[in-house]
Amino acid sequence: MEVFEFKKSLLVRQQEALQVLGARDVPMPASTVRKEWALFLEIAMEPTGWQALWRIPRLVCQELSTKFPTVVMGTVEKVLFDDLKAILVVEAVENDDFHLPEKQIIPLCDLWPLKHQRIELLNIDRTADCIDQLRFFYQHVWMPWDYDDDDEDRDWPKKHLESRIKFYCDLKNKTMPKRLTCHVLTLLDEANQLQKKRELLELETEDEDGTDPTENNSASDLLKIHLRLNSIKNVIETLEFFAPEMRTIYEQVCFPKETYYSEDHPQDPSACIITHVGSLDDQIEYLEITKKTIGHQKLVRICDSLQEALDRSRASDDIYLPPGQHEVKLFEDLNGDGSIQAIGSDQTQTVIRCRQDDTVLLTLAGDYRLENITLDCSNVQTGILVKRGNITFKNCCFTGDPKDIANHGILVCGNGTIRLEHCVVENFSFGICANSRCNVQLHNSTVRDCFEGIKIVDGCRLEISSSAVVNCRNYGTILEMDDDDDDEKDESAGETEAVQCYQDYRQLREWKEFVFEGACQFQNNGNGNFVVFRNDVGQ
Repeated sequence: MEVFEFKKSLLVRQQEALQVLGARDVPMPASTVRKEWALFLEIAMEPTGWQALWRIPRLVCQELSTKFPTVVMGTVEKVLFDDLKAILVVEAVENDDFHLPEKQIIPLCDLWPLKHQRIELLNIDRTADCIDQLRFFYQHVWMPWDYDDDDEDRDWPKKHLESRIKFYCDLKNKTMPKRLTCHVLTLLDEANQLQKKRELLELETEDEDGTDPTENNSASDLLKIHLRLNSIKNVIETLEFFAPEMRTIYEQVCFPKETYYSEDHPQDPSACIITHVGSLDDQIEYLEITKKTIGHQKLVRICDSLQEALDRSRASDDIYLPPGQHEVKLFEDLNGDGSIQAIGSDQTQTVIRCRQDDTVLLTLAGDYRLENITLDCSNVQTGILVKRGNITFKNCCFTGDPKDIANHGILVCGNGTIRLEHCVVENFSFGICANSRCNVQLHNSTVRDCFEGIKIVDGCRLEISSSAVVNCRNYGTILEMDDDDDDEKDESAGETEAVQCYQDYRQLREWKEFVFEGACQFQNNGNGNFVVFRNDVGQ
């Protein structure tokens, strides 16, 4: 089912928004922006009868206990223009075992109209374009604090529309300095999370009318959110109206570079040491241990948190962590032959987790190394996303949420090699997934307690040495083949079944995708230790 997708320039986006918000050529306060969009959509788009896809958000999938992403196809019975939502009559769900109520009220921004409609007379091109304009505006232009703007004399489009779109493009094209870009993206993400929390709290306070405000925790939380949003607003609006050269000066003022080492060491530091709160003796002891690990020659920078180190360091820097919980929110890929290493060999003592619910914990797009770390992936869709490069994990533990039925531990999308040494991958829907032209190496490592342990496609090479895949509820290891690319194997093996199951890894010697060395263990995997799916058999 093909949906509409649009690629538009900055100028086009700006002109479209001006046509919506500036059509009447009168000042428009923020409080009337939503109404103006509703009027535009009511005139321009089809009110009923068109088919669309609804990509259920991840949090909703978790609440409904279905895999993410789950896609629903249905017909719009009625568009609720004032609410910018639509009533969708569900006709098909991607997951056959999952059942939804027949009618759902969906935000228009979450609907993707199909290119091919049952009623050909519908102006579906225009409808899809209207929803695209609405989606862009509310995702990238409108800010959470705009809901609080009660200045009826202010012309919101005149003040913000052009500057916000340019600001978005500057972030997207990375025209601002790296550290400032990361700082802004972090603030915007925090603001959006606060807005979602505020909406829930406002619903709670409506049910608590008549209670003492001093005893109302929701009211207290709302005040804290309001104050924090105001703080974020001041920063973002300052940068929004700054010229590019002024933004550079702003970065230099807010994030000054260290110069105290420049006389004796003109080059930049090549390592970052994260410290933790503790007594002076604890700090000295920790630094002494760190000194033994990194040696005497490297220039180092001391940082208060992993987030600060990632924001300030270069891609090739080595980052050293103390025991404890380290929360991050990354907006750039890790690459450049750098590393993150915990001081000490006990991986359970040093944990990295995402600061908020997100899609990916860490994205790797070049040679990189992680060592002696537990990666808590319980609140993300994918723990590690590998785009390319040679990636090494040594003495690491990847932990997911056993209740999440759609998460990945490690997902390898591009060309690259990942090597796991003395690692554990546990409690994921899919422990390790890799595409073709990848090399996955397990040495003295374990994949356990997942729905499916390891999943690869033909053209991927899986090397397992003295490792184990155990206690997976479905299959331990899966190989997906395109049957028409494997004619020679069919002739030699005499098999053309769509599904071939194996229990003993020694039965897989004929498959070039697998290499086994040492004492490997595969057991207690629900439907089989190994399975080969042939996609085109019988078609």
